[in-house]
This record gives sequence, structure tokens and C-alpha cells, in this order.
Amino acid sequence: MRRDLLDTMMLRPVGILTASLCVMLMSGAAAWTTRAGWACAWFCADALILSIRMVPAIRASRSGARVPEATAYVIIVSACVMFTIFGIGCAASFMTGIEELRIAATLAILGLVGGLGPRWAAFPRLGIGLVVVASVPMMVAIGTLSLTVAGLFVVLVVHAASLTMQNNRALRATLAAERAARRLAETDALTGLLNRTGLDAALACMPQTAAALLFLDLDGFKAINDRYGHAAGDRVLAEVGARLCAVAPGHAVARLGGDEFVIVLSGEGAAATAAVRAAARDRVTRPIALPEGDVRVGVSIGAAAGLLADGAQPLLADADAALYAAKRRTKRRAAVRPRAAAA
Repeated sequence: MRRDLLDTMMLRPVGILTASLCVMLMSGAAAWTTRAGWACAWFCADALILSIRMVPAIRASRSGARVPEATAYVIIVSACVMFTIFGIGCAASFMTGIEELRIAATLAILGLVGGLGPRWAAFPRLGIGLVVVASVPMMVAIGTLSLTVAGLFVVLVVHAASLTMQNNRALRATLAAERAARRLAETDALTGLLNRTGLDAALACMPQTAAALLFLDLDGFKAINDRYGHAAGDRVLAEVGARLCAVAPGHAVARLGGDEFVIVLSGEGAAATAAVRAAARDRVTRPIALPEGDVRVGVSIGAAAGLLADGAQPLLADADAALYAAKRRTKRRAAVRPRAAAA
């Protein structure tokens, strides 16, 4: 959930650029109007923070992947610094007594309070804290002229905090619903394993390192299905799925449909292909208890090894070819067809 919440933050270059330019309009106006050292320093600080935020965001965007957590936190922390300075700068602009700057600073803070908290609803305490930190200097500045108007700012901040909490609850509910829908779409309802869609998603998220795929096809399953019925066949498939998960804990296990299963061994697990293959054959061929009595199924296994960087589909195709080579020779044997990339 935290990762999903983080992805809702403004982490992409376009969003960062537009938000930062809006902030810099105020600091630039203060520097241009007053020519004061503090205003020029404020503008320079904004430009520096913009570069700090943009560089990692652009790198992450070019990779085409999700923004790494470390990069996201750099962007968020630098934004916190920018908005804190923004609040102080707006208060200083208001205190200059220049009418144009007073109006600009007031409008800028109003925009910040109205948009920052709700926009940062993924992390409500941080968003509310930023609104308070950015608003307090302006409240003090306005309070020197009118306590009533300063009080209105307090009401506005409280309202923004309330909206932030409401948005956070709505955001969490939406993300939870999306996650549940994704889980349903990627999970085989019978066995609880990944389905083909889930397997593709899992392969896409794996490190682009060495991997091995085991393609398994049950032998004799159709006879059980025909003799005892589909309910018995479903129980056999569910039991086989549970046994395969026990053979390869922590690795992706999928049912592609019918009586076909896939085990993906990535990283260090790829070196244990032979052991996992033997264990899978041993576990699957053990008796399976049904109300009608114990039944057994055989299993043919094809294996392929290679690099995920070369793409998962070639590995799947090689494992499938090795599986059918094994079925042609002798059932309950495993055929291995290593890819050239694994040599």
C-alpha cells in the first residue's frame, strides 16, 4: 500500500516543473520588485531545489519504470524544503508593504493551502504539517495588520486539513479496490496460483538476471477427470498447486490453464533447477486423497534457463518445447533445454 500511495505523489518531471515554476513566480516577483538580497537568495534557492528534484525525476522517467523509493523520497523532501522557504518568503514579501507583493503573497499562500494538503493526501500528516509550516509565517505577518484576517487563515488551514484526511481515506479505499481487482485478474481462482496474466506481470517485475522456468504438465489427469468428475479433478489441481508452492517457496508458481503449471526460479534459485525439478516430480506423483479414494498423477517437466533480460517469452517457449520433448520420450521424465544465453 505504501508503494502505491507513493506513486500518487507528484514525482514525474512535468508535474515537478509546473509546481516549481508556480513557486518561482512568487520568488521571482519578490526579487524583481525589491532587489533585496533575501529575495534574490529565495529565487536562487528555488532554482537549486528545482534542479535537485528534476534530475532524479528525469532519470527515473527515462528508465520507463516506477520511480524508485529512494528517488521519490529525495523529491518529496526537497519539496518540503521548497514549500517551507515559500511560506517564509511570502511572509517577508507581505511585510515589505508593497501592495502588489502583498496581494501576490496572499494569493500564493491561499493557493498553497488549498492545493497542497489535498494533493498530498497520500501522506496526510506530512501534507497537513507542510500547510501549517508554510502558513504560520503568513498568519503572523497578516496578524500585525488584522487579527480577524489571521483568524480566517486558521479556519482555512483547518478546512484544508479536513479535506486532506477525507482525500486520504478515499485514496486508500480506491487503491485497495484496485489492488483487489488486480489480484482477481492475476490469480487462478481454483488453485490460488498466478494465472497467465499474473505470470506475465510477475516476470515483468523480476530483476533482469539469470532465471530458470519449469513447465509442468500432468499425466493421467484426464482419466481422473473422466472417471471421478470435474469436482475431483479440481481437487487434484488444487492439491498439485499447493505442493508446487511448497517445492518452490518464495518463487512464482502459475497455472496456465488445464493441467499445465509453471515455476519460475530467479536469481540464486535458478542454480537449484535440478533439485526443484526432482522435488516437484516427487511431490506431484505422491497419492492424492479424494473422497472416492487415493489417486495418482504423473508429471512431465520441461526446463529452460536463460536471462530475463532477453525476454521471458523465449524462455517460456523453450520450456514448452522441452516439456513436449519429455512427453514424447517417456512420461515422468524431465527434459532440459538450456538457452545459449545461459552458457
